[in-house]
Amino acid sequence: MIYTTVSGDIAASSNGDDIIVPCSTDLTELRLFGRMIDVQDTPILVRLRGSILTFSFDDRRLLHLIICYSQGDTSESAYYFLRFGLDCLSQNSRSACRKHSIGGRHLGALGLAYASSLYRAVSDSFLHVQLFASSTSAEELVMPSGPPLRFMYGWSVNKGLMNPGET
Repeated sequence: MIYTTVSGDIAASSNGDDIIVPCSTDLTELRLFGRMIDVQDTPILVRLRGSILTFSFDDRRLLHLIICYSQGDTSESAYYFLRFGLDCLSQNSRSACRKHSIGGRHLGALGLAYASSLYRAVSDSFLHVQLFASSTSAEELVMPSGPPLRFMYGWSVNKGLMNPGET
């Protein structure tokens, strides 16, 4: 459920909310943040649509990647997996008490093809999120690079909650 829409940079330190990024199975959206993930402790959930991978984004925020589409998926499938992931976050005791932001400009080319379905999933979800809208296109973004994102925990339909080092 979108409780407000704001303009600006979702990754800016002035946004104190945890960040949610709808992702494809190949995680191309992370390039738009100029960050890499430390795959050493990351479970093999990336290919499973509906999975949530949570990383430490900075000293106070988390980055939740919700794997919700892949090349060739239908718009309805992308809707379902994002809605499922958002609703799981709303029920997760680790994240239910935190504030969340979601932004559309980090979707990448494939995500933009599913943008209306993804927006509908955010609107229909039980998780209250702040929607970041921007006139800056993904190609114009210049995100500072930083250290690799550290995996905190993940969740998938087949495995449930997974901590670093679990496969």
